[in-house]
Amino acid sequence: MTAATRTWTACCPPKRAEESGNDRSSCGRPRRQGASSGGGPIPFLSHSRVSRYLHCPEQYRLYYIERLRPRAPHASLVFGQYVHEAIAVLLRSQGDPVAFFDNAWKEVRQLDVTYGRESWEKLRVSGNQLVEKFVREELHRLGTVQAVEQIFTLAITCLDVPFVGVIDLVGEVDGASTVVDFKTAASRYEAHEVMLSDQLTAYSSRSPGAPGRRSACC
Repeated sequence: MTAATRTWTACCPPKRAEESGNDRSSCGRPRRQGASSGGGPIPFLSHSRVSRYLHCPEQYRLYYIERLRPRAPHASLVFGQYVHEAIAVLLRSQGDPVAFFDNAWKEVRQLDVTYGRESWEKLRVSGNQLVEKFVREELHRLGTVQAVEQIFTLAITCLDVPFVGVIDLVGEVDGASTVVDFKTAASRYEAHEVMLSDQLTAYSSRSPGAPGRRSACC
């Protein structure tokens, strides 16, 4: 499976948004739901879970097994999720993504979130500029949209738990069928980073054998 060579620069605010490892469940982002035979959540793997374990097994244990979590999410995490939602509104229903982000971000002011160096106002300006740049510079490159925020499950050989993920966009980019993952990163992704991305490789494998399918970090 080959991760593709596309890198978009539209989704790049001044600072890197932190990954929470919560499988993108906050602020309306899809998450696998259900209960196991023991009454708890259905066990599964995801890119964020695997990444956290590889970074530090003890951190994984505390976060996912002991469920020791921060009392309030970091503002940069919420920021990234709302940027995703704004673009999804545009791609699903041709809604106004700038208005969506602006209205959603106003609600964040009433939430219990943690801010670092960036203030609520600075993130609001960055989000508006980011979404406007996507509309202005990247939207025209999209052709047929096949799926937006597509939840998928992959069976794993020799394991009883599935790999679960959410693909931001499946569709045509510059006329080629592409799996797209939007990133609110501090800098653009280079071609080799896209090709070496474990996340994009896993996401592309959800439709094995699809001709011409490539992956794009945005």
